[in-house]
Amino acid sequence: MNAAMEQQYSGPVVDIRGLHTRYGTDTVHENVSLAVRQGEIFALVGGSGCGKSTLLRAIIMLLQPVSGSIRVFGQEVIGLNDEKALKLRR
Repeated sequence: MNAAMEQQYSGPVVDIRGLHTRYGTDTVHENVSLAVRQGEIFALVGGSGCGKSTLLRAIIMLLQPVSGSIRVFGQEVIGLNDEKALKLRR
């Protein structure tokens, strides 16, 4: 997505719905939903091991969640091929 497309997009910059992540049998997130709009300041706060970094890894496509939806500028990131993921990261 280029800068002109980002400016035209009016939905949440990051939109997460029903996210479920785990490592092996340990569930990290279950049914997490959140939306971050353009210009909004959003903080992830919590103790060590509560899933802050895991959530960020899922958003930037370094971790594949078990289920749910993650959209960045309206583009679903779960299941993107390497080429499309690279474009979105840029």
